Amino acid sequence: MKNLIFLLLVCVFNINFSISQSEADSLYEAGEFKKAIPLFQVKEDADSAYKLGRIYQQLGNREQAVFYLSQSILRDSKHVQGQFQLGKIELSNNPARAFTLFLNLTERFPENATYFYYLGKAQQELGVEEKATESFKTSIALNEDYLNSYYALIASYIKTRNEMYAIKYAREVLKKHPENNKARLYLAQAFYNSKLYENAVDELELLIKNGKVTDYTTRTIGIAYFESQQYEKSIEWLKKYIEMFEKESALSYFYLSKAYSRMENWEMAHEMIDRSIEIRRPALSNEFLQKATIYRGQRNEKEAFNFIKKAYQENKNDDLVHYQLVIAADEYFKDKKTIIKYYENFIKAHPKSSFKEMAQARLSDLRKIDFMEAKE
Repeated sequence: MKNLIFLLLVCVFNINFSISQSEADSLYEAGEFKKAIPLFQVKEDADSAYKLGRIYQQLGNREQAVFYLSQSILRDSKHVQGQFQLGKIELSNNPARAFTLFLNLTERFPENATYFYYLGKAQQELGVEEKATESFKTSIALNEDYLNSYYALIASYIKTRNEMYAIKYAREVLKKHPENNKARLYLAQAFYNSKLYENAVDELELLIKNGKVTDYTTRTIGIAYFESQQYEKSIEWLKKYIEMFEKESALSYFYLSKAYSRMENWEMAHEMIDRSIEIRRPALSNEFLQKATIYRGQRNEKEAFNFIKKAYQENKNDDLVHYQLVIAADEYFKDKKTIIKYYENFIKAHPKSSFKEMAQARLSDLRKIDFMEAKE
């Protein structure tokens, strides 16, 4: 009789547990988190802890989400969903833990492309970019349609200045998905960084045709047009960038001045570089050099020298700027002793400069000329 009563009690308990579990799951699925939480909290199984973690994750309570997802793993060390979700949460806050979780998942499930993708993301957070690229490539090998792994791999190669690999993988994506604007944008960026400006222009034109008129595409195509010697188009797009995105873009005005200079429109070249100077103060070294270039184009050695001198005052440690000042002085001054002083100062200031040999050769010639003139 006692055994019968015990069995009845067990059955009643199991029925109540099943009803409670079913009710908690229904509330969870319906998004009734406030009502579901206490029902899950009284349970001690891994799945209940996992669902509590997911609830708190959706509520934005990271600390509680981490706690309950960790509990799901403590209650069941092989709880896959708990490990996966906890790893994703910990990616940016505790990448070492995320790495351990995803490494464990890839070892248990070596055919799962998603786990390798997230392993790569964790490795990136830890600063081991080369290892991350290997994980992304493994993910792609397991699932060639895993675009997020492609994007992460291409971005990694661009970041580490391996543009040729970035181009290779971006083209792989575009071969299968020719309308994929994200891959095309990466391709354009890789071409641009590699100074393959005409190729960059081709991709940027397609992006703009597809409606991707962004601050990046607009300004980059303007500069790429300049670098590929399409000056009128460069001016058109740089002006669009200023009008649409950044009224005070010193860089755009700088390139506008350079484009007008190449077209020998000196008036507009002056106007654009003056605008850039006005915006950029006090970081003006490049702008002053551009101003000097314009005056050189106009055969005005005095003003060219004055603006290179201003550029030198902004950046005295740059041997290239200093050497340009010396050349400008050589062109402007007639007195050989004055010019000699500029060369001597340069050699003293930059004893390891790649321009030192040329400066010494010119200094030697000047001293000979000065000596001969003194004898006369």
